[in-house]
Amino acid sequence: MSELPQYKRDKIFEAHKLGMTIRKAAKYSETCEATVRYWWKKVGLESPLARPAYPQDVLDKIYQAHAQGMSLGEAAKYAGTSDGTVKYHWKDAGLKAHNKVSPNNYWTPEKIDDEFNASCKTLGRAPTATEFINLCGRAHSAILRGRYGNGIETYAAYLEAKGFAPPRQKLKPEEIDAYFGKLMAKLGRVPTSTEFEKESSRAMGAITSGKYDPNIKGYKDYVKARGFEPISKNRSPGYWKKQTVDAAFDEQTSELKRTPTSKEFGKKHKGALAAITDGRYSDDIRNYTDYLNARETSGKKYLPPGFWTPDKSQQAFNIMYERFGRVPTREELDRAYPGASQHIDRKEFPAARHNQQPKGYWTNEKVDEAFFGLKEKRGRVPFMTEFRKVHGGAVTFIESGRYADNIKNYDDYLKSKGLEIDFKRTPHRYWRSPENIDNAFDDQMTRLGRIPTSIEFGKAAKGALAAIADGGYKKDVRCYTDYLRHRGLQPNQNIYRRGHWTRDKIDAAHDEHTTRLGRVPTWKEFEKEYHGAITVILNGEYATSVKTYTDYLRFRGLLEVNSVRALSQLLDTETGARYAIQLARGDDVDLADILSVVYEGKLAKDDVMDFLNDPSLREYLGKFKMRGGISDITEPAQRLLKLDKGGVIAEILKRRLREHRKQTLGTSPTRMQINAYMQELEEELDKMGVMI
Repeated sequence: MSELPQYKRDKIFEAHKLGMTIRKAAKYSETCEATVRYWWKKVGLESPLARPAYPQDVLDKIYQAHAQGMSLGEAAKYAGTSDGTVKYHWKDAGLKAHNKVSPNNYWTPEKIDDEFNASCKTLGRAPTATEFINLCGRAHSAILRGRYGNGIETYAAYLEAKGFAPPRQKLKPEEIDAYFGKLMAKLGRVPTSTEFEKESSRAMGAITSGKYDPNIKGYKDYVKARGFEPISKNRSPGYWKKQTVDAAFDEQTSELKRTPTSKEFGKKHKGALAAITDGRYSDDIRNYTDYLNARETSGKKYLPPGFWTPDKSQQAFNIMYERFGRVPTREELDRAYPGASQHIDRKEFPAARHNQQPKGYWTNEKVDEAFFGLKEKRGRVPFMTEFRKVHGGAVTFIESGRYADNIKNYDDYLKSKGLEIDFKRTPHRYWRSPENIDNAFDDQMTRLGRIPTSIEFGKAAKGALAAIADGGYKKDVRCYTDYLRHRGLQPNQNIYRRGHWTRDKIDAAHDEHTTRLGRVPTWKEFEKEYHGAITVILNGEYATSVKTYTDYLRFRGLLEVNSVRALSQLLDTETGARYAIQLARGDDVDLADILSVVYEGKLAKDDVMDFLNDPSLREYLGKFKMRGGISDITEPAQRLLKLDKGGVIAEILKRRLREHRKQTLGTSPTRMQINAYMQELEEELDKMGVMI
């Protein structure tokens, strides 16, 4: 099993805390059921909704029923449980259900009648053929095979024999024609397809399905076959004039007892609306709003789209405020100035004024009376949003400090009464109401002064978060992030689509975060801001050698070395540091010089010298004092010379080569030995491409 990202593991355990089943937990954590089961089992967790243990006497009856050869249904009746329970326990014990086949002489007329009478008792009437098949398909098959006798081989004949009215027969062509003639005589004209279908849907269905005549597949064909001309729904060209448009509008207004909307008018009179927008009604009228203003039907002025700007909306809002002496509701503003509310923040409007009270009404006693009255009605401590919605003035009275100097919000008020909101103890199906979920969220956001995280919201209102994940809030809202977006709020983390985090974007995000903090961010700081980038790093998608955040910092050369342990890790894992050790060959000063050049700005020579005095590092570096060939010096030098500054590494390379010559040739070499050594050195340097 490949390593599972940490955030998915967290979601798997979070799902268990939320009481989800294995299937829902798999969907919530974007994994499979086997993965969820594996991680739960690994830490000793069981499914919150595991199948309950059954009484031993029920289990005994279930297994006795199988031993006696009963079917699933018979065993369920015998044990007093369901078919599914019997099937589960049989399968769990490795038992197969008995497929009982009735003998040829089983379905006698008495048996068929018994099943029919039982079906009648269940439905309270004679079952249809489909219903009888569903209730007892074998009895129905016995009737069709003639087992009932008396020449009865259809279900309709059986119903007649039992004294029940036979089911409706197919309409004959003469009956369809009779329906058509009757409706035509009633209307005095050829009926439209809608009118005919309303009169007899069975007749229309018979026509369109080809049962009237295989060559007739539609109502128009039927009307033409009868020798009539079908009525077209399309009006003749030029029909929609000023008079006909007004007549259609007045007729629909009379039907609705109000002014129809443009959608309603267009649905019923598409041509009339087209005539208005095309300018055929009047050259000055080009949309439905202009038409309404011209007719002045509703008694209020309709304004063209784009009329309301933020400044005009605020001006209308101020006028209403001065008129009422208070903040108007959205409905009151739109009633006076239709469309003005679109530029006003919804927070500016108060809640619905069901219990609006006169100025000076609210006192401490009145607030307590309102609060405890609502508490008694709800059967629990009400949310702040619930209390504000019913008694907005009371909440304002509390928040303004008029209730008490030390009580400035709803939480303070609850504490003064020794109460608190218990989000977890809620009635059954309480969280199936989107309003209750919103109330809990708004309450917590008010207390925190910010948007709560999913974990914070889950701890405070476990059922609300579970309802969101289960689609109980809205079908297309299945996670906390979707809920925040539905509420028009920005999640604490930026959510990017899959594939967004490329190598360049991760580096850019890290550099931007480093600039903002003035230092390299910690793992938690970077993960909080860019969770997706961390996931890509941990999955090895940034680079195959990078599997942790430390690897990433090391890969980019950002790993801060501020301790012996950090230096030890650097020397053990960093390629450049390893080359520095090989070239220094146990010389602490040379190693400090090389590291200060290669990791300029992150390592100072004096710091390295202090760290190298640690006994653990002394023992580690002592392994590199061993002798070697020329290539053991030139190979690391080749890698490091590219990073050289001020000729520091080149000078160390020369010193290493001189030491190697002394070790190899001794103190008094011959001319021949010197020439041979220099020739070997030149060849090695040429091969490695090193120039000194």
